[in-house]
Amino acid sequence: MNSPPDTSTLNSPADATIYTSATTVTLSWIPADADSLAAKDSGVQIQIGTNSDSNDVLDTKVFGYDYDLQFRLWMEDTYYWRVRYADDFNTSPWTKSRLRPERPSSARLR
Repeated sequence: MNSPPDTSTLNSPADATIYTSATTVTLSWIPADADSLAAKDSGVQIQIGTNSDSNDVLDTKVFGYDYDLQFRLWMEDTYYWRVRYADDFNTSPWTKSRLRPERPSSARLR
């Protein structure tokens, strides 16, 4: 019998991390599936959007045991990202986190 996967744990970056310039970040997570080794077609669906429930920037699936993704953040945008894990039988609930790049203030530019 296969158990459904639990909600994954987001590793990095931390929720509401502030970046002061455009940068490439590595989104990483840990799937929570007690019997993932029994599954043949496991993978993670990753969505990045400009609001908490959208995928207007990226909607992709990563198969196998790759638990990170590099993404280029641009200034003056708020990005939300979430993942859900799926095995041969079930899909976990979505998990959410927010990335918030911010333009430096003039005081910081001195």
